Amino acid sequence: MSNHYHIVLKVTENKIWTIDQSLKTWNKLYSLPYLCEKYLRGEIRTKAELRQIKKMAKKYRKRLMNISWFMKCLNEYIAVKANAEDNCKGHFWESRFKSQALLDERALLTCMTYVDLNPIRAAMAQTLEISDYTSIQARIKNDKVNLLNFGDKAIPYYLSDYIALVDYTGKCVHPNKRGYIENYIPDILNRLEVHPDTWIEEMKQFRTDGITAVGTVSQLKEFCQNVKKKFNIGFQIPALE
Repeated sequence: MSNHYHIVLKVTENKIWTIDQSLKTWNKLYSLPYLCEKYLRGEIRTKAELRQIKKMAKKYRKRLMNISWFMKCLNEYIAVKANAEDNCKGHFWESRFKSQALLDERALLTCMTYVDLNPIRAAMAQTLEISDYTSIQARIKNDKVNLLNFGDKAIPYYLSDYIALVDYTGKCVHPNKRGYIENYIPDILNRLEVHPDTWIEEMKQFRTDGITAVGTVSQLKEFCQNVKKKFNIGFQIPALE
């Protein structure tokens, strides 16, 4: 968008990364300490040095699986580029990023649809095909970008069904938004096991400000237990009958 962006992330803890993989991956983002460079060149000779290398590799591996570090790297890159274009210095982002956990597949679909329809709802585009800088446009164009795959464990639905779902939802006039899609509406809600009577209401109510998790009541309670908090501000999705 013109002044912000949304991104949906899948965090996978990869425990099989070797020391070499952790150091080399981190080195793509930042420079390594001299000791780590020696290790990659095969010049480590003592057990004390190897212990220190393992400690640093563990730290880098943890950072590579951390959302805060991901956002730090991404926002830093964007800020440097933007300031260079404007020939200025200083803070580019107004505040720290906000995040929320998506606790099941319905929450994932709801959030993805919300994000992909942003240009449509803001009347910046009339169809999904011309909504620039969106994942769904990249999927429709079959651009070779690093997105989660449909049809596997990441998103267990057909891509064609998801595109039809977003198109269907974009056709519905949102009371608080300016734009919508004037295209044919495919009937695919039942195939996605999304209740037709609640889906539009969920999309109307879905928001990102102040929300820390998205899911049913039972999932929100379990999420609170997992993150060791008594209460989280969550968006409640009705349970399927």
